[in-house]
Amino acid sequence: PFTDGARHASELVTAAMVFWLVGGKVAATAYLEDYVGATAVVHVRRAPAALMVLWLAITAARLVGLHDQSAPRHITPRSDGTERLYSHLSAWLLAGAVGPLLVLLRPRAPWAFWLGFTLYGLGNGPCVGYCYDLTNRLTAASETGMAVIMCGLNFGASLVPYTTTIMWEDTHMQQRALFVIVFISSVLP
Repeated sequence: PFTDGARHASELVTAAMVFWLVGGKVAATAYLEDYVGATAVVHVRRAPAALMVLWLAITAARLVGLHDQSAPRHITPRSDGTERLYSHLSAWLLAGAVGPLLVLLRPRAPWAFWLGFTLYGLGNGPCVGYCYDLTNRLTAASETGMAVIMCGLNFGASLVPYTTTIMWEDTHMQQRALFVIVFISSVLP
């Protein structure tokens, strides 16, 4: 069991992780059409399809993550469950980081755009659920702890897209800012 200070630190770290995970997802959703319009990497009429692909990937990965957390031989409340949870969370975050990196390395390639967005969605999908599971394993559940984590979630949903706007409009990155932010949102957690 953690001391109060360690418990609060764990909750703050989880809040920071959720800040970036949710913020990156909201930024990707909000700026996808602008990105497609600015880069013409795919026809602008494909932007709704790209948004659908992103959210289908996120949803599918959430379902896989849910199964992973509840299946007897996967991540369970057993003693080795926390170590498995760390490794599975890390693997999903890595997949989520590879996607935007691919788009940043091949910005004009339509295949990189589609594959990158899909990988990002798959990588991001189960991670918030894993973060909640991790917090529940490391700390005693409390209203204050969940409020701290939800604060991170809500601030991320607001501040990360706002930061994307600033980077897009006020730096030399322009539309690349979206995938820089999405990459960061997978790497920092």
